[in-house]
Order: sequence, then C-alpha cells, then structure tokens
Amino acid sequence: MSTFLRRMTGKTGEIRKARATITDDEFEEMFDLKKLPEPIRAKTASLLGLLKAIRGCNKAKDIDAAVRIIIESACAILNCDRATVFIVDEVQQELIIKGAVGTSEIRIPWNAGIAGTVFQSGEKLNIPDAYKDDRFNKDTDKTTGYKTVSLLTLPVVDEKETTIAVLQIVNKKAANGSFIPFNTDDEHLGEHMALQVGIILSNHLLTEKTHRAHQQVVSLLQIVKSLHSNMGINSLMFTITERSPSLVDADRCTLYLVDRGRNELWSLQGAVEIRSPIDKGLAGACASSKQIMNIDDVYKDERFNTEYDKKTGYRTRSVLILPIFDNPIDGSARQVVGVLQMINKLHGPKFTTNDEELLSSFLDIAGTILVTSQLFNRTEKKLSEFDAARNFSNRSDDKSKGAGSQAGNRTSGRLSAVKTTMAISEGLEEEHEEE
Repeated sequence: MSTFLRRMTGKTGEIRKARATITDDEFEEMFDLKKLPEPIRAKTASLLGLLKAIRGCNKAKDIDAAVRIIIESACAILNCDRATVFIVDEVQQELIIKGAVGTSEIRIPWNAGIAGTVFQSGEKLNIPDAYKDDRFNKDTDKTTGYKTVSLLTLPVVDEKETTIAVLQIVNKKAANGSFIPFNTDDEHLGEHMALQVGIILSNHLLTEKTHRAHQQVVSLLQIVKSLHSNMGINSLMFTITERSPSLVDADRCTLYLVDRGRNELWSLQGAVEIRSPIDKGLAGACASSKQIMNIDDVYKDERFNTEYDKKTGYRTRSVLILPIFDNPIDGSARQVVGVLQMINKLHGPKFTTNDEELLSSFLDIAGTILVTSQLFNRTEKKLSEFDAARNFSNRSDDKSKGAGSQAGNRTSGRLSAVKTTMAISEGLEEEHEEE
C-alpha cells in the first residue's frame, strides 16, 4: 500500500471520510508522476496544477487572493512569464487590472486593447507576435522596459455564461528561456482554467459587492446617529465633510450653506469661512437649478474655478454635486438650504447613479438636521439677548431703589425693558417665519 493510501485509510482499512484534508502534495502523490512516461507526465502535471488552482481559489479569502492564485497557477501550468486578470466593472464600463506584476490596480475602457476585444467578442485570441497586432498597446512596454511577444487572452465567464473577467497570459517560455507562441494545448488548458475559475470569481465578486453594500449602510447609520447628537452648526458641517465621502468612495467633499440675507453660499475650510455668490461656480449652479450635477471632468466645464487647484497642486477631476433641501411642515415648496459637493471618485472615473441615490437619501435626513441646527443657533442667540436686556433692566431698578427714586421711575424702567424684550421676540418670530 502506498504512503498516500495508508494516510487515506484508518486502522480497519476503511477510506477516511475527511477527504477535504488532503494536501496538494498528497494529491500529487496519488498519481505518482515520477513513474509516468514523459508526454503523459507533462499533461498530468498540468491537470494537477489546474486542480490545485481550483482548490486554491475556493479557499481564497477574497477576490485579490483568488486573482493572485490564478496568476501564479497560469504561469506555472502554461509555463509563461506573466499573466494578468482583468475584472469587468459594469457600472463604470471598465476593465480593472487586478494582478499585473509590479503594478497596483489599473483601469482601462472595456473596449480598449486586446483584453477589451476579447471581452466584447467573448472569444479567445492567440497572438504569436503582439507588436504586429494594431490592438496591442505598446505604451506599457515602453514605460517598464518589458518586451511582450506572445499573448493568449481568454474570456472568463460565470454560471450564466456572462463574461465577468478576462485572463491574459503573456510570453510562453521555451526550454532555452526565449519567448515563443502559445500552442493548441495551451489554448485548451487556458480555456479549462478560465471556465473553472469563472464561477469561483463570480462568488468572490458577489461577496465583495455584498460586503461593500453592508459597509455603506453601516457608515450611513453611524453618520446619521452622530448628526443627532445635538451638535452645533460648525460641528455638524465638520462631521458631514469628514465622514460622508466614504459613502460614495470620494476623496473629499465640501459642504456649502445658503445665506439668503447676503445671497451667498458659505463653507468652512478649517476655521476659515469662505463665501461666494450664490449663482457662481458649480455649487452655485447646483443651488440655482436645484438639480444634481454629475461631472466626470470639471476642466471641461467653464463654470469650474481652477484657482484652488493651481494654488494647492491638487487635481480635481470628477465631482458629484447635490442640493440640500429643507422639509417645511406646512407643505410649502422646499427651498435649497445648502449644497454638498463630492470630489474625485477614488476607484473609477466618475460617480454613479447609485452614488446619487445614496447621497440623496442621506441628505434628506441631513438637510432637516442642518436647518434645525441653524434655527437653534439663532434662537439661542436671541434668548441670550433677551436675558441681557432683562438683566440690564434689573440692574436699573436696583439703582433706582438705592437712590430713592419714585415708583413712577421704576415703572418706566420696566416698561423700557419690556419694549426691548418685545423687539427681540418679534425679531425671533420673523426669523422663524423666514425659515
């Protein structure tokens, strides 16, 4: 009995039930590759490598780990120099390069290059000399100094036969280390690999999407909870600008509030108050039109002011700007009380309709809280003035008593205080009416 079979049986010789505990080494030992003749040995080794790749992808904790296993396995099975996995982003209509050697995540249009062609057609491409194909982008080679020769590019489909990724295998290696074209056997192995890992990748993508949606909901609830903690208007503005970008994967944001008295928009940058006319710039356009504005490149919009970018060196690209409305309880028309401007989508060229819907829901809540906070601040200020007037009146009365003033003078002092108090109350009522 071989070592493998002895490990697989108990003392009574019965086959173990825990087959999932078989290691990759035990798996190879079962086939005893060393005893196989060379042609069969090579093919069997390739099939074993494919099975190991499937096992590894199933065990991967996330999409990035699964992609790394696919790349390593593809290079080993097909004896190639490099491999890349392009994940399809249907929302942004892009291909995301998840595992190119020596690079971070890169995005390209989903109809660009050889990978884009394979995604659009759903058919594999075996190219013996990449530089003779017009679809090949030579810029990467020029930047890195690498020389791409042969390419085998295959669609990766899910259980519904929808292309969810593209697998590109680069530079088949000969025995002497030179790069040669991929052959028919390589195509068959590549197709089998793409087919098997497709469903696994689909499951990982679904898990990632579900996790991201859950995190957005948690973040939204946490922000709303913090907004209900009786903060002042400045603290509210800081909380919104610091925490809301994570809801839509934005780099930063600016919150503008409407000052109807001055017909301006104002915001806070640190402790500095910034003001601008309510009809100027992108934020002003949003406040005036009361419409959501989703712009993928602000430098193509003449309303965008480039001065801030020039001063700071920051590069504004995509923006998502939404009006913030009040919620009048008397049923009257809603008024714009502010504008929220999200800046630069981190993973993608532009903000999505899902981003618009999520922020709109958030601002329905935040808008009411902002209005209430501003009204509270004004009320508190007026009540402080009321108390000051009453205290002044009391001090006047005390002085009048000490000086032996007549009752008529005391009455006159009280009437003066009452008039002052009534004036303050009237001002407060007027502000409530304006809100």
